[in-house]
Amino acid sequence: GDPEGILAAATECADGSLTAPYAYLAGYASAIETAAPEASALGGRVEDALVGAYAELERLATDSAPATFDSVTVALERMTYELDAETTLLFNALSAASTPELQELARVVQPKLAALSNATLTNEALFTRVSAVVLPAGASAEDRMLHDKTLKAFERHGARLDSAGKAKLLELDQELGTEALTFSDNLLKDTETWHLALAEPPAGLPDWALEQAAEAAAQHGLSSGYAATLDAPNYLAFMTYAEDRGLREQLWRAFGQRGARGDERDNRQRVLNLAAKRLERAQLLGFASHAEYVLAERMASAPETVHTFLADLRAKATPAAEREAAALREFAARELGLNDLQRWDVAFTTERYKLAKLDFDDAVTKPYFALPKVEAWAFDVARRLYGLEVKPAPHNPTYHPDAKAWEVWDSAGQFIAHLTTDWHPRKGKRAGAWMTSYRSAYADERGREVRPVVSLVGNFSKPTAEAPALLTFNEVLTLFHEFGHGLHGMLGRGAYASLTGTSVRWDFVELPSQIMENWCYEPAELAQWARHYATGEAMPADLVARLAQSQTFLEGLATVRQLGFGLLDMAWHDARTAPSNLEQLECDAFASVDVWPAVDASFISPSFSHIFAGGYSAGYYSYKWAEVLDADAYGFFREAPDQAAPRFRTLLELGGTVDPMDLYVAFRGRQPQPEALLRRAGLLNPTA
Repeated sequence: GDPEGILAAATECADGSLTAPYAYLAGYASAIETAAPEASALGGRVEDALVGAYAELERLATDSAPATFDSVTVALERMTYELDAETTLLFNALSAASTPELQELARVVQPKLAALSNATLTNEALFTRVSAVVLPAGASAEDRMLHDKTLKAFERHGARLDSAGKAKLLELDQELGTEALTFSDNLLKDTETWHLALAEPPAGLPDWALEQAAEAAAQHGLSSGYAATLDAPNYLAFMTYAEDRGLREQLWRAFGQRGARGDERDNRQRVLNLAAKRLERAQLLGFASHAEYVLAERMASAPETVHTFLADLRAKATPAAEREAAALREFAARELGLNDLQRWDVAFTTERYKLAKLDFDDAVTKPYFALPKVEAWAFDVARRLYGLEVKPAPHNPTYHPDAKAWEVWDSAGQFIAHLTTDWHPRKGKRAGAWMTSYRSAYADERGREVRPVVSLVGNFSKPTAEAPALLTFNEVLTLFHEFGHGLHGMLGRGAYASLTGTSVRWDFVELPSQIMENWCYEPAELAQWARHYATGEAMPADLVARLAQSQTFLEGLATVRQLGFGLLDMAWHDARTAPSNLEQLECDAFASVDVWPAVDASFISPSFSHIFAGGYSAGYYSYKWAEVLDADAYGFFREAPDQAAPRFRTLLELGGTVDPMDLYVAFRGRQPQPEALLRRAGLLNPTA
């Protein structure tokens, strides 16, 4: 008979899963190509997949058969799977192994993807069919989640509006896009233009900061000397190290007037316009405020949850912040001769206070954090918690010699995922660190489980002839953080790719990554894994203690600072009538969390890109929300590790198939408690 047929019959069950003798081939059975794509061939495949998606869209919209969950909702979910596989290859390569040809392909493809999404969500016939679907009584929670998510995507795109409403929505979207772009352009030009020329080297700046300031002078057309600018690295270096208090004040005031200098780049009216148009758009779609519109798709679910969260954290953190501020004032007066600490003194004083209290720097810690050892440490934490084994897979091709292939299996002999790690900088790779998926978990048409393909990418310094790659402690945290995202992607299980792995609510996605960082601060972990690359000696106990303390250093002040931004964000975006007085709104938002003296003619909103141009509107709270989730969840690992680990694995596996608050409560036995963050920092005890 047919040899392939005989082989298939021997190795596969009816559902497509491998028979027991061939289970070891699972990694091969679920492999995909992740080698470097060739732009013209990839472009052709993307075009073919786009044609296929549009044909399927037309078929779904015009089908006359009764609308069922499988024939409409699931078919719509699968409509872009082939396209997603090709575009994921493109965008992952663009980040990690870019070429001019791939960049050009992305410029062509991006608008086509946006057009397909728009054509889908504005297709009235298709919305009618999706709306007609009645889920069977026994539908799973996952099926209900998919259908609910699909319906909401149409509704949030204005599918229930009449033609006049749809036209208004389109007009508002275009106006909001233009306003946000102008906001960003104004801020960029303002930041780039302003500079302060300095003939002499400013006292206190370290060599690297002086080099930076000399480069800035040259960039601003100065023939010699130095320049202080409002560009973040330069500005922060001056505020942290410059001994001249008058210079720090001048810089601080200039920074607080970005986008508010009364010139053609002034953003003060623009933020009022943005808030008003966002409110109008939300109310057009049936929401009371922009925050209500945004939060309907977040774990927090409603503005009231965020208001309560911020108020609760404020009540608990403010006493701690005031104690820390008093300690800084006392230190500044005693050690620095500053008797009336002002806002422009805070970063300068904090740096010296930190040196006095924690006294460690990267040069001292790096020899103890060789990259291969840190990677093995992260993998070992996953082994201890979840029974995972990460095995080298040199037979799997990758897109670059630096990128290393692994296979992940669990202790029961189940294949979990393919993993690629790519840790070093090179031409064609963007800065930073990230986790990405080539494929999320899903079930194919036969119901066969398709396993994820995940990549972790970073920019850690390369090994030398004398030493392996050595990491700063921040880079150790970064590796664990991204590996946490990776575990979320790799452990995912479910029928639909749009609901598995990291496809979860925005304010939930950082829990799996941030929780992993906690192991890096544990003295017992550091004692075992922080070993000198040359001698193998353990890190000295006093250095271990200082690293452990650094996690929670001045946590109270950091918390109220972030709370201020969160309160300001909600003041703009949970307003039921458009705000009209910027200064009053800022004053009211910060009144309850300010621990430093107020300063006139200084603003936050005209330069607050996160909420006015960066996608964080009604979402700034999520920074602290994620920290609370991670502190509260890690508290359970400390209290009852044997219960916490299997429950957290379940949370990771379920991904976006279950409401995140329900997932969290199933893991923790209750809702998250904001005080967990302060308890971890030792700030609930008044004597701390």
